[in-house]
Amino acid sequence: MFSDIRMERCTDKDFGLSMEVPTSWADDSNDTYYVIFYARPEKNYRSNVGFQKLGTRLGDEAALRMFTEKYKEKLSREHYQYKAVDEQWFTQAEKPAYLHRFEWQDPEMDVAFCALHAFLYASPSNVYEMKCLTIKPLLNDHLPIFEHILKSIRFVKRA
Repeated sequence: MFSDIRMERCTDKDFGLSMEVPTSWADDSNDTYYVIFYARPEKNYRSNVGFQKLGTRLGDEAALRMFTEKYKEKLSREHYQYKAVDEQWFTQAEKPAYLHRFEWQDPEMDVAFCALHAFLYASPSNVYEMKCLTIKPLLNDHLPIFEHILKSIRFVKRA
């Protein structure tokens, strides 16, 4: 149950973000993500949340909207049995943001994945991407955590 999970605020002034994540999740980084948080293994899978900055400069909110439309088209081409579940525009930390939730099937692993992707527009040159990933059997446990992390995000002045 989500209410039993202890959260802590993580702030990275070099990256420019602050967010609350479960204390039991491990953090790491790789070639794709500046920071990635991993849940404990369940059902042979580690749900995760990764953050990166887009390398694309987006001039304004209209450019972000155009970018997200192209992004959804790319997702539908690249993911077998892609199914959009939800999408919404909202304000996060007084800035425009976009959330897209979708599912797809991995035919090689015979497992259904669920993803939540968000784009957070801090400025034309600072657009952050948050990617949350889990398997369908774990979605009900992890979706509230993913949503909490997203809602807790704050932009911080970079060092």
